[in-house]
Amino acid sequence: MVHIILTLLWDLVKKDMNLFNQLSKKLNTELEISPFVLNIFEEAEKKFGSRAWSSMVVKRLEEKYNINFRALGFPEELIDNEPEERGYEI
Repeated sequence: MVHIILTLLWDLVKKDMNLFNQLSKKLNTELEISPFVLNIFEEAEKKFGSRAWSSMVVKRLEEKYNINFRALGFPEELIDNEPEERGYEI
């Protein structure tokens, strides 16, 4: 369940950023940050795959700059031990 939510966030970020970039082109407005952020997500997607968790964007930065953003004691890998269950609408 968590993986699905994070993957959807990844897709939504890219979709929203692309829509925003298209709108700026239509309005002939120059953007500075949006294309930069979209490029970071696209690089992470190329490196880790389109179904990677959105947190892999941070891992991309950690590897690129050889730093560790994680707090002491934070696990190297997050593992979902909750049993799978059928989704439901709230």
